[in-house]
Amino acid sequence: MFGLIKEPLTYQYTEDLICEYGFIRESQLIRLYENMGFSAPKIKAEVNSIRVHGEKVYFDKSSKGFFSYRYEEPSPSRRIAMDRCIWVLLDFINRVEHHFSISSNLSPSQICLMLEDRSYEIAYCPADAGPYFDNQLRAARLELLYRAEFSYFSRIVEKDDKAFLEAARYIVVLENIESARYIHSSQIAYFVTLDEENVCTFYSAEEVYKAVNQNV
Repeated sequence: MFGLIKEPLTYQYTEDLICEYGFIRESQLIRLYENMGFSAPKIKAEVNSIRVHGEKVYFDKSSKGFFSYRYEEPSPSRRIAMDRCIWVLLDFINRVEHHFSISSNLSPSQICLMLEDRSYEIAYCPADAGPYFDNQLRAARLELLYRAEFSYFSRIVEKDDKAFLEAARYIVVLENIESARYIHSSQIAYFVTLDEENVCTFYSAEEVYKAVNQNV
């Protein structure tokens, strides 16, 4: 779906956002409206309107979130991963051209987006899973490029498309920035951590690796 660089934040856009990702917390919707400059009274009115008049979504009191009627419950680990990645998406949704969920259970990435003419994938690394995540990230990229080279797929994928796949960068969400020392993909653009209020702190990969090398 389009990012908010191309269209205003409307009731319809909010419903489409919930349907795209299946589940959005009420607090995430509030953050979305805050980031778009809505006042507190206006935010309350918009969220209540979705609760009462939602045609494609419904509000669940126990989870304090909005579900799409088409939502299919993923594994607990994948649901946690998507939740973390949505907080990151919301941080700059007003600057992206397009964004969408990644449905493959084999990919460590949850969300793909276009920002400033480059594609990014937002991926989540659980605590103490750095080495495994690093291998998973490499395997996913190799599989994607292999499929692009495969004889059947190569008729569909043009040279420019393959270059697009190779140019994709990762935004990796971590529970602790120390885990970054185990993740070595050259295609990582940023590492991100979330505080208790789910506010994002971004670290460029170059800064992180430089700090790690200085501490060795």
